[in-house]
Amino acid sequence: MKDFDMFEKKLKEQYEQIESPNKQQVIQRISSHKDKKMRRFPMFAMICFGLFLSVATVGAMNFNGLAFFNKDASSVIELETMTDEEMIPHNQANDINMKNRELMDQLRKTIEPGKFLYFLDVEAFEQYGEPDIFSLYNFDTFRSFDNLPVDLTTRWTFPKTLLEQYEFKEGSLIYNTPEKSYEEMMEIIEQLKQQALKQNQHYAVLEGELLSSVHSISLWYETNEFPFSKAFDITIDSINKRLKTSEDLSSFVKLDNVLTTNAYYSEEQRKLVFVQQTPEENYLISIRNPVISEENVSLQTFIEVANMLLTN
Repeated sequence: MKDFDMFEKKLKEQYEQIESPNKQQVIQRISSHKDKKMRRFPMFAMICFGLFLSVATVGAMNFNGLAFFNKDASSVIELETMTDEEMIPHNQANDINMKNRELMDQLRKTIEPGKFLYFLDVEAFEQYGEPDIFSLYNFDTFRSFDNLPVDLTTRWTFPKTLLEQYEFKEGSLIYNTPEKSYEEMMEIIEQLKQQALKQNQHYAVLEGELLSSVHSISLWYETNEFPFSKAFDITIDSINKRLKTSEDLSSFVKLDNVLTTNAYYSEEQRKLVFVQQTPEENYLISIRNPVISEENVSLQTFIEVANMLLTN
């Protein structure tokens, strides 16, 4: 195995650059999809060690992406596409995910409500010299807004019907994992590595407990007459400052004076993104008309849906 002391020094340097409270989000989140219509690729990926989810603002002068501002013209959230070099750890994590897909699916079946599993592929650690630690968990799905935590329903407007034709069908919640210090993460990494070696297997897992705070909300709306072919997929993600994404953002066009906040729209991706500020968090909201739909809906329709979410 590659020298662990060298790795530890490199990881410490990287970990200290990540902005709190997003340290826990550098753990790769791989979630289960219980329903085909909820299956989607997240726009803003949770990415692994060696690649920063939350980027220090030192390099903001070279920023070239999507910037969202508050009423005081101060930057709230910035999104930027990763460079080819930055994508390397992300692609490595995808390779590990593909290799262990069946194993991860089996492990998810053992996870109790409110729990998650740290997952470390030791063989990949030996190959890449950096640990891609995955967080395995199951979506908390719901089909009625009555089942949501009170703090969410008081903070957000969740319409049962959009534009008098799109009915809410299903949603899911992703809860935050506990924030860990560098020392605590190193203890977890070492524990997983030793466990895998002791059990003579290429991986190891460690159970953790999810927090009660929600990191992401997904909502699925569709028409009763044309299920799947006419639909909206809405995500609300708790976000902090500047982020990197694997998505190509070049097709997004800035929209001014259409919402209470600035927004970006991509006709090619059939998606509208904007930010909502609350006293507690900043949220990035994505409204998508899935590619399974028969035809694109108009930009005005996206704006009308967005305004329904911003009525609070």
